[in-house]
Amino acid sequence: MTSPWQFDRTSDAVPSPEQHAGGFAAPVRRLDLSWPAVRGDVVAGLIVLLVCAVVGVGAGAIWHALAPDLPRVVVGHQAYSTAKTPTEGDIARDGWFAVVGVVAGLLLAGLGFWKGRKYGIGVAFGLGLGGLLGSYVAYKVGGALGPDHFWQAVDKAHPNAAPTEQIPFDEPLRIQAMGVLYLWPMASMIVWAILMAGFGPRDPAPKLLAWPGAGEGGPHGATPAAGESDAPSADDASPEGTGA
Repeated sequence: MTSPWQFDRTSDAVPSPEQHAGGFAAPVRRLDLSWPAVRGDVVAGLIVLLVCAVVGVGAGAIWHALAPDLPRVVVGHQAYSTAKTPTEGDIARDGWFAVVGVVAGLLLAGLGFWKGRKYGIGVAFGLGLGGLLGSYVAYKVGGALGPDHFWQAVDKAHPNAAPTEQIPFDEPLRIQAMGVLYLWPMASMIVWAILMAGFGPRDPAPKLLAWPGAGEGGPHGATPAAGESDAPSADDASPEGTGA
């Protein structure tokens, strides 16, 4: 089953008057948007969307495992860094999320091309929307795995803490630069476009239909054989044309 988004280039397409120029008939492109024709693309897109969401759960767990811890202390309801707090800890967390998202996007784009390249438009939409969904799911799952927000940690461990007491806690896992959420779908779409351009299915080449009389010396006769000319021969000369 081929995608309905591949145009019909069959030779029985009816040419328009404007397409007669050049001695051939350019076929008319037709697009079938009926449900039986688009069902394959819709199903393929929904499957890719679901797979991206499931992969997002695993990506969030991987991000949680790779992201560095940010130990801090709370004094008088104010958070402060410690000597053990990484200087570029927030950037490292965003960087690891970007790496996990890009790798997931690349793998899913390759898998989508391998299994569903004949459903081009459906898989493309699934990779784009699914990449956004998977990236958001990964962000939420990674944050849910902990650590908790320091206010929650203070209320649980030190409900009656003194204002000057130093309470250690780990910074919750979160993203500072929200733009990294878009790296997953961007990586998927770029790789998908490259694979489709280089190795994707091709529409059949349009057939050139010669009009009657084309290539036969015009519409009223055949092309003269080699060596023949339109000039009258000696045998065709009339007696009146000879001199006395």
